[in-house]
Amino acid sequence: MNAEVLNSWKEIAAYMGRGVRTVQRWEQELGLPVRRPRGKERSAVIALKPDLDKWLHKVPQGNLPARAPDVQPHEALHVNTDLLLKRMHEVVERSAHMQETVKSTLALASKLREQQSRRMRERGTSSDPQSLLMRKTIDLSTRVMKKAVGGD
Repeated sequence: MNAEVLNSWKEIAAYMGRGVRTVQRWEQELGLPVRRPRGKERSAVIALKPDLDKWLHKVPQGNLPARAPDVQPHEALHVNTDLLLKRMHEVVERSAHMQETVKSTLALASKLREQQSRRMRERGTSSDPQSLLMRKTIDLSTRVMKKAVGGD
């Protein structure tokens, strides 16, 4: 058996440090060089390690995360885990910022509601349909935002 030949999607995926579905998608979308001895679209596949290595170096960088040929799958897993953790922290930071924005928006909405109520009392227009609609809209917006933040 030739050590340069990979005889299944599973072997190809392990060599590339990715999942089977990923390398199958790469074949469809990016032209990963696999061969089908029977020539049919859904038949068994084989791939040559040198072909895969050449393809890795030729594929545009924006389409595929770089991977050194000597990186073992468990090392790639650690790298991917670190990247995932970094991105998760970014999402948490963005969520915290968004929550602060929602809180300040709630405070502004509350202030606006108070000002609107005060103006309506001063003008004696509390039964004006447009004023009632405005007050209901502000109240509804405030309730929705409080529910989103978990404050109700």
